[in-house]
Amino acid sequence: MWDEENVADTGHSESLAFYKEHKDEMDSGSDVFNPTRYSEKDGHISAIQKLLEIQHTLGESVFMSEYQMSPQQLQFALPITPKLVASRVSNLKELEIPSEGVQYICAASDLNLAKYITTVIMVFMRNQTAHVIWRKFKKCKIPANIPEHDYYQRLYNLLGEHGRELKKIADEHGFKIQGWSIDCGGNNWNAVLDFAKNSIRICGLPCCGFAGKASHVYRSFMRSRLKEDVNRTLLCGDEDERKKSGSGRKYNYFDSDMYHEQA
Repeated sequence: MWDEENVADTGHSESLAFYKEHKDEMDSGSDVFNPTRYSEKDGHISAIQKLLEIQHTLGESVFMSEYQMSPQQLQFALPITPKLVASRVSNLKELEIPSEGVQYICAASDLNLAKYITTVIMVFMRNQTAHVIWRKFKKCKIPANIPEHDYYQRLYNLLGEHGRELKKIADEHGFKIQGWSIDCGGNNWNAVLDFAKNSIRICGLPCCGFAGKASHVYRSFMRSRLKEDVNRTLLCGDEDERKKSGSGRKYNYFDSDMYHEQA
């Protein structure tokens, strides 16, 4: 209920009313060090409610580390069965776009520049499913121990070449790549973010950099350079940001620990 109110931006009166009605049952088994640490003007009627909203917003890993002073490795196993694998396989052919229900088409690249760039083109559907319709390992060899300027220039040029390749593939198959997210961690930061600023001019694709942060420093509501919004609702290649000329570097963070554990 609280999530639905967040999406609709209607305030939290209904979820608060539900909590008031069921408070004893919902608070059962919980304990807080300071039961008076909450503010009614923020829509809270108990410290437990405030903490649970923080836990829900930041995620279990960050909450345990920052608010419970008890970092935990929250691992879980996914049972991989033939049935599960089959359920994830679509009937789409390579570079085939579904005839209806398409929400967003994007490309994403992971950089391991000593060996290759791994890129996928993905179609996100309105029913909250997604299909990888193309993937490639693009060979490259940029050693990390070369001078910083040389590393920057070689990566910048390589992204331009790869971007033009992606644009050509999309044009030939009659669809548009609406955003391209690129790994910008570590040594890649400056080159990727400068490229993202100029990518539409260079290859015709709107780009932004994506960088992983460990759970204990990641904040799901942290503001990014790309858009003044929560990370989990941000779209690569945000339309308003693209309209600004010389708008600066574009990047977004994600919780790398969460993705590692899910994988």
